[in-house]
Amino acid sequence: HTFCTSYSLSERYGYQGSILDWWTLFGSAKWAVICLQQGMAFRSDAALFEKGVIGRRTSEAELDCMLTIAEECERKDGGSILSDVRNDLKEIAAKEATGELGRGFPTDSELLLSMQRLIASQLVPELAAGGGSRSAFLARVVANGLGMVARSSLLDAAAEAAELSG
Repeated sequence: HTFCTSYSLSERYGYQGSILDWWTLFGSAKWAVICLQQGMAFRSDAALFEKGVIGRRTSEAELDCMLTIAEECERKDGGSILSDVRNDLKEIAAKEATGELGRGFPTDSELLLSMQRLIASQLVPELAAGGGSRSAFLARVVANGLGMVARSSLLDAAAEAAELSG
């Protein structure tokens, strides 16, 4: 707001909030699409771990879009749409945590398994080759732990689904 206020005081340029809001929304939407594309690339090749992590950020970019729209609606209508959005976001977060949002986002288990594979297939050999036998051992332990957590997460989700359907 300080930047915008200072900018509007300039004699040469006038601050046009609606234009700034539009570009903010456009940038957030573009980032959401990029995040989604990165998540899809991870689905094609789980070795691309970084892309899976970026794919999980899609929901943050979507949230930025929703908040930009909600703020504009409040300015125009004087309503309280932001409190409704916050309640909706709590519901979305709960669904995301359980995987109800579908296959667009890499799941926790998928990310954990990808981390486990990355450590075991790339970091451990590099550490061992560099003479870091203790570090290589610890990396193997971490990889095994991540694998256990991922398998447990998958089993817990399957058990919960069976309990809900039975």
